[in-house]
Amino acid sequence: MTSASDNVYAVLAKQHEPTAAEFLAVRQRLTLNAEDQGRFDQMVLALADSGWHGFEAAAGFLALSETMIAQQGLTQWLNRGQAALRLSRINFEPAVIYWRLVRIAALQSEGDAQLRLLERLGLRVQARFEFASHLLAD
Repeated sequence: MTSASDNVYAVLAKQHEPTAAEFLAVRQRLTLNAEDQGRFDQMVLALADSGWHGFEAAAGFLALSETMIAQQGLTQWLNRGQAALRLSRINFEPAVIYWRLVRIAALQSEGDAQLRLLERLGLRVQARFEFASHLLAD
């Protein structure tokens, strides 16, 4: 295990040991080159650091990683991770729900297109919420 992976494991272990163990298991089963493994590790770390209970956002990503990387490739999967990060700027729960939608979308013939629509809608709602929050704070 590399020092980057050690860091991801340590962050996850402080939050939730089973998710940290799942990170190690998934990481071991994936066959990624060093650069791609680093990108994967960074996404897991970013999700884990996404706030209180960030490990839940990371756990959702890890649970689907092997299947989705095999289906879509790593780059597309990391794009999904970025969408989850954007959705979790205020709270981890939208990211957790997003992973449920990703799982369901993977089973549907038009699931990817529908998921993209929901991503855009979710991000628009979140942007409006953030805008309103800033107005109230000022």
